[in-house]
Amino acid sequence: MAGHFFLVIATWSLCGIFGIVTYALQPAEMLARGLQPTAVMLTSHVMAELTLGWFLLFLAARKEPLPQAA
Repeated sequence: MAGHFFLVIATWSLCGIFGIVTYALQPAEMLARGLQPTAVMLTSHVMAELTLGWFLLFLAARKEPLPQAA
């Protein structure tokens, strides 16, 4: 469940990166408003959230070895 949480938060944060918060899809607007540090910070957060999310999903999907019968 925690892995899905981090993936949802990362997806939500992508809206801020490409939308009105940092104008990443409009580089001239982003440069004019001086939003480069904000874009870098949000991108770093998204990368960390994606990494945590995928890692936790990987751990959840692993199969434990069955105990050997004596």
